[in-house]
Amino acid sequence: MSNKNQSSSTFVGPVVSCGNIVIYQMSEDRKSYVKLFIDISRLDLKESNRLTVNSQYLKVRMERYAEDISSILCNDIRQAKPSRLDEIEAVSGSLLLEMTKDDVSNCNRGLEYRCRVQITDLKFQDSDKSYKFSVPDVIGGVRPG
Repeated sequence: MSNKNQSSSTFVGPVVSCGNIVIYQMSEDRKSYVKLFIDISRLDLKESNRLTVNSQYLKVRMERYAEDISSILCNDIRQAKPSRLDEIEAVSGSLLLEMTKDDVSNCNRGLEYRCRVQITDLKFQDSDKSYKFSVPDVIGGVRPG
């Protein structure tokens, strides 16, 4: 049975962020994640940015694994990656990315920055389920470790 308008927040585990603006929102059991990739090289980054999934700026996908995957994300020393059960591309949704003026500047210069992300009406291929989640304090930028 499928509820087309049902929202879920199964992705409530820890957030991992690395590189430019790449965010991995983990599921509660840490066996899957939603990856948000925001291409800042194409985006005129502002303090408030509204983006649409699958635009030239934002790609979103979900990956599922048989075991906890959280320890290998954004790790300079790569560990053996568990076998992926599936990878599903998002087909729709919207994202609000908010940053302070200083954080916009830091992000553009490749320095550490903070941002807030809210994603709504996120849908994936072959599913009527809709996801939403907020990440109130993402620390990004290239950091060792």
